[in-house]
Amino acid sequence: MAQVVAALIAATGVITAAWVGIQEVAADDGEQRPAVADQTPGRHEEEPNRGPQNSPNGHPDKSDPSDGPSKTPRLPEPPTGLVADATPTSCTVTWNAAEDTDEFAVTLDGEPVAQGPETDYTAEGLEPETTYTFSVTALNSDGDSDAATVDCTTESDTTDPSPSESLLG
Repeated sequence: MAQVVAALIAATGVITAAWVGIQEVAADDGEQRPAVADQTPGRHEEEPNRGPQNSPNGHPDKSDPSDGPSKTPRLPEPPTGLVADATPTSCTVTWNAAEDTDEFAVTLDGEPVAQGPETDYTAEGLEPETTYTFSVTALNSDGDSDAATVDCTTESDTTDPSPSESLLG
């Protein structure tokens, strides 16, 4: 490769080389000298594939189009249509999924209780006549949505205890 470059230089009379990685170039007198980058004003604007540039603070400029397309994060929308149905000891919460949703996270009174692709959750073993707060957040690979919240009040326990037998006598 150095011989080809030397032949080109000898033929054109050019002493500088614009290629990165060339260690030496031959001068007209045949002597090997270190390669010199092309210092031609405006030359950099003419080189479309010279790689990422540094910003004024010395860090790579992420806006360089040669870095490839950038992906804009697409967070999911919060679940809609939250509905809570109660019994004396359970609450079932259902919701509708929005686009770009992979799964949901459910909390009961601020504590995580479920995560998965389902669009419903049932909490069992609850106390009668008690209000519970459910929050549902949509999740995808870019992050999570704001939480959608619904309160669920369990029904009163209307089961009458078995009548006691009268001890009349």
